[in-house]
Amino acid sequence: LNDHLLLDLTTYSIWVKNLLMTRRDAEDVFYGENAGRTNHSGLETQLKWYLIKSTPLSQNQLLLSASYTLMENRFSHFIENETNYSDKNLPGLPSSLLNLNISVSTAIGLGFNVNLSQINKQYLNDANSLTYPGHELVDITATYTRKLKLINELQIISGVRNLFNRDHASMLLVNAQSFGNALPRYYYPGNPRNWLIGIRITI
Repeated sequence: LNDHLLLDLTTYSIWVKNLLMTRRDAEDVFYGENAGRTNHSGLETQLKWYLIKSTPLSQNQLLLSASYTLMENRFSHFIENETNYSDKNLPGLPSSLLNLNISVSTAIGLGFNVNLSQINKQYLNDANSLTYPGHELVDITATYTRKLKLINELQIISGVRNLFNRDHASMLLVNAQSFGNALPRYYYPGNPRNWLIGIRITI
């Protein structure tokens, strides 16, 4: 389509022996433990579609891009303290990832970017008895770029992260342990809706 469309498709399957899992004995003591054999398989796709592509005569551009990963990560053989976790899903790994992006740039230096990211369900422990449901986040960024005489380029950046103020976890701690009277901490909370503004100068 006159170099307006790019599609990339990858499938994989990986068998791992002696996978190391992180364990925690005390509040600040972590160690690695052999988790036996695991199997990792999945499908990765990427799409870039230039609805309007910039040319030497016009710098206007409209790009739609998307990436999607579907994966299955399982213990093929793992027995710990007489508990059999074989065929369970590996904790801390989502079943799918989705990223959608719309990017607009204009000849007058204005640019806009809208990004949607989605992380699917993840298990929080080896037994798959606890789950994190996943989340979606939307970010918006606007830029203005101008070339000046004294400097090569001036760019003003502004945006909103987590536009819809979704509660989400920025990081998970799998197989979390409790210490003292505290409950296990599986989640590290992500930022609520926040704004950014910045200036970038290229000399």
